[in-house]
Amino acid sequence: MVKPLVEFVASLHKNRTDDRTLQRCCQASIRGDVVSIRIEFNEEGQYGLDIYTSSQLIFFIDLLFSLTALRERW
Repeated sequence: MVKPLVEFVASLHKNRTDDRTLQRCCQASIRGDVVSIRIEFNEEGQYGLDIYTSSQLIFFIDLLFSLTALRERW
């Protein structure tokens, strides 16, 4: 039997930017067995995304995004 996720945290990072400011740009949610992460980038640059899971917040994955052009929001 697979144990359901107890907790899931996604943390966005960027050089010279306070992580607390970026937390408004990154939202994680769990619906059943699907984890969704929504990120809204406000400016160009390189971003890191750390993902932690389980009741003990064990490191799960680290991703790097390089954003070179922003698209107008509709």
